Amino acid sequence: MTLGGKGIPVKTHPSKGPSETWQFWAVDPDGNNFEVQEFTEKSYQKIGHVNE
Repeated sequence: MTLGGKGIPVKTHPSKGPSETWQFWAVDPDGNNFEVQEFTEKSYQKIGHVNE
């Protein structure tokens, strides 16, 4: 699988992590790994995270 058909290899399939955020990893043309995230309404990054 490649990102946007531009030949950028995607390393993982999109999945929702424990923080309720969609994420996947890809590799740029220089070989650097990077993460792509999409926040949801329940994402800790939007609402914070408090242990109860």
